[in-house]
Order: sequence, then structure tokens, then C-alpha cells
Amino acid sequence: MKSANVVSYLFVSIIFYFGISLNVKAMEHQGGIAWHSGSIEEAFQKAKKTNKNLFLYWGAKWCPPCNLLKKNIFPEKAFQTALDNFIPIYLDGDTEKAQVWGQKLKALSYPTLLILNSEKKELMRLPTDGNLETYVTLLNSFSSKKANRSLKTLVKEYRKKIFPKNQNQKDKEWNILAQYSWSQDEGNLLPQGQEITLLKELTLASEQAALTIHYRLLMHLLEQSLDQDEIVPLLKEVESEKADKKTTQNLNLITKLHQIFSDHNLFKQHLSPLSYLMPKLLPLLEVHAKQVGNWPELVEKVAGQCFITTERLEIQLGCAQALVSAKQFPAGSKKKVDRSLSTKLLELVSKTDKEATTPSARQSLMNDAIYLLVSAGLFEDAKTWTEKEITKAPEPYYFMSTLSDIEEESANFQSAIMWSQKAYEQSSGTNTKFQWGVMMLETEGRLHSKEKDGLNNGLIASNQLKILVSDVIKDPGAFSGRNKRRFQRLIKNIAPWLKTTLPAENWTTLQNDLNSLCKASNLKKPCLDWVHNFNEAKAL
Repeated sequence: MKSANVVSYLFVSIIFYFGISLNVKAMEHQGGIAWHSGSIEEAFQKAKKTNKNLFLYWGAKWCPPCNLLKKNIFPEKAFQTALDNFIPIYLDGDTEKAQVWGQKLKALSYPTLLILNSEKKELMRLPTDGNLETYVTLLNSFSSKKANRSLKTLVKEYRKKIFPKNQNQKDKEWNILAQYSWSQDEGNLLPQGQEITLLKELTLASEQAALTIHYRLLMHLLEQSLDQDEIVPLLKEVESEKADKKTTQNLNLITKLHQIFSDHNLFKQHLSPLSYLMPKLLPLLEVHAKQVGNWPELVEKVAGQCFITTERLEIQLGCAQALVSAKQFPAGSKKKVDRSLSTKLLELVSKTDKEATTPSARQSLMNDAIYLLVSAGLFEDAKTWTEKEITKAPEPYYFMSTLSDIEEESANFQSAIMWSQKAYEQSSGTNTKFQWGVMMLETEGRLHSKEKDGLNNGLIASNQLKILVSDVIKDPGAFSGRNKRRFQRLIKNIAPWLKTTLPAENWTTLQNDLNSLCKASNLKKPCLDWVHNFNEAKAL
């Protein structure tokens, strides 16, 4: 989905600025955890007095993976017991100044899970797709104030195969590196341009570790290389190995992927990244590794087995997603699947609807179920289920955005615009409303720009833009964190459309009005800088 889907992952040890007062509400009802009540500064002071580290959860009420944590992890007694050794902080993205903290912490995606010490140093970024055992083990690894070696030290030494002599220590440190949320690193441990090299060296070094550790790092490498379109050299290593028998630094990625796709349990262990990456990965394997076998057939078999033999909804939905990718090959994503599979998918969605009885379950699992229908090309069914979910979901505006996307995919452009506007109107929270407002303008820009007479639409969008800016700049974090990225998107996606659509005098009026808003704001300088950059954008 283009609009509200969020991708999550993280990492590193940084010292951050803390001269910001931010009240954090205690959210004891969320998973039975007694979240810290008071400012973040007070939480660090409390950590110092009690000789504890801090566990910080950064999330949003509408975010599906956040709700999955609330459903599967936070209520578990074992997790809560492990958390007793920490000061737990829940930082909602709509809390005043939350985006300022998000930027300082380099926490940009929801959810982000951080372990920090009382000296305000980041010790670990936890994965967002772990199971209960994963989280309990990692929390226990950082429960003591006795310092672990820094992540930067581990990365530096382990990539060179310099390991501690103590086997238990080595196993613990390998697990920390493998479970680190590398995709959320934001340049902390992965220097720009060196991500693939670093992860490849770590993955090669981990061949001496447990198989689960090695394959977990391999998945991180796979994700990074696919995101950066750098996977082909890794796939071609097989060819170079045949040509040069002295080569010892090859991952044998194709062989290992074949092992994963041939083993039901291995496939299920790494389902979270694989189901997401499959549409992009399969075509590349068919081109560069066809000699190994029929990849779509291999994936179809293992995903089909997973789909049939699994009862847990989250896993079933992931297996079904991978199965859809295999069935659609080579036509590509969103090509309508055959009747037999579509029947099974609709049965799974119906099952999800019946079993997702809590608000967190609905917000997370029904999102996955509807996305599954969209990716399978079942747009009308997806539309029907989304309309139903709008009446049931705890945060219905999220699904209104989903419905807007479905209508756009179906070329129902006026309906797409209408649902994006409704989603914005019903969204709540300063920063969430700004995010949904930017998505609304982007939808209007994409679809109205195709019309011959866009002046009226441009004038309406201009007024909407002024309202958005006026509302969000009241928050001290208006130009920080996720909000900063939204302002950048306005420059990239909205300014060119409006500059093309509006007559010169209307464009000038818009600039003057925005400048006036900025001058009356406590964020005068960053606001005026943004207006200047907005004005400098090139027309379409």
C-alpha cells in the first residue's frame, strides 16, 4: 500500500541531547506494563538512582506492527518479568515534542524498540518481528548495569573473526548482532555505501556460529542488498567460484536460499522478511540462478505446505503472501490469482475477521489480510473487507487510506480522493493528522494532475496546505523526525503540481500566506526555510 504502511527496524550506541522536557503518560492498560509516568529526563534520573537501564517503545496507536507487539508480546508474563529490570517508557508519536526525541534517537519508523542506559547511550535496537523468546533473551542480556561491549566494538571485531574465548559470551554476542534491527540503523553502524560489505563480512564470519544466527544475518544482508539493488553481484558469486577455485569469501547465497526454500521449518523461521521480499527476489533468482531449479515451483511448494500446516494467523498470512508471489510469477504483483487460491485466501480473511477479536488484533491482522487480497489482485474483495473494517477498527482512518489506495488501483480516482480526504478528517493527534494530511495532498496531486482543468483543485489544495501547516507548527517537533520527512515530501510531490496548476498571482498569495504563518510561529526559522525551499521547487 502506498499510504500508511510503515516499515520498521533499527540499531547502535549514540549519546543524545536530552535538554527537552517531555511528559510521557503511564499506559498501564497497554499489555499490563506500568509504563513510566513523567518526563523522559525523570526516567533517566530514576534509572540512575535504581541502577537500571531503560526500555523505550516508540509507536503509534494506528501502526499495525505496533499493535502486533501489543497483542503478542507485551501481555506475556515472561516479557513483563524481564522488563521488571528496566525503566519502561512508552513514547507515542503524537506526544508533544515526541518527534524531537524521535530525531535525537534516530527513531523514525514505528515501532522502534530501544535499550538505553542511564547515561543516555543507546545499547541496543531490538527487532520488531521477534517472538517472545527472542525478546526475553535480549532483555536479559541487557538487564544488568554491568556493561556489555559496545555494538560498534562487536561489529568491528566480529567482521574480522576476532571472537571472545568464552563460548557463552560469544553465543550471546552473536545473538545480539543477529537480532539487531539492521534495517532501522539510520547510518549508526552501517556507514552509507558500506552496508552490503559490512553485513556480508559479518554473515561470512557467522558461519562459525549457530545456524539460526547465520541465516538471520543472511536475511539482513538479503534485505539490504535488495533494497539497494545490489543483490545481483551476490547471486553471481557462484559463477566466480566455479571460475576461481581459490575463492574463499563467497556466501553461496543461492545454495543457502535453496536450502531455506526446501525446508519447511527454515522457511517459517525467516518468513517475516521473505514474504515481504519475495516479489522482488523471485524474478532475480529465475534470471541468475535458474540452473539450480524452478524457484517459483520451489517457493509455491514450501509456502503452500506452510499455509496448510500452520494454525497461527500471523504465520498463515505470511505463508499465503509468499504463495501468492509464487503463483503470480512471472506476471508480477497484483495479477489476479486463480479461483482455487482466491477461494482459500478469502477463507483465510474470513477466519482472521472472526478470530481477531481485540482492538490490537484487528488493527494488525486485518491490515495484513486486506493487503493479501490486494497483492493477489482481488480488488473488489479487498474493497468489501476494507469497508467492513472501517466500521470495526479502533483507528478507522487507517483503513480509509487503504480504501483510497484500492480505489486508485482500480482507477476510481474520485473515490480515491474522497476516501483520502475522509481519512484525514477522521485522523487524530497532531503528528498523525499531519501525516494523513500530507498523504491526502499527495493523492490529490497524483490524480488531479491528470485532469485538464486543475485550477479549482489547486486552489482547494492550497487552502488545505495552509491548514496543515498552521496546525502542525504549533508542535515544537513540527520540523523534526517523521514530520521533517513529511515537509520534504510536500516540497517534492506537492510544490511542483501547485506551481504548475496555479496562476502566478495565486502562487504568490500562497507563499505570502505561508510566510505569515511562519513569522507568527515559535519555529520561525525552520518554517521560513521550508517555505523558501517549497517556493524553489520546479514546476512539472
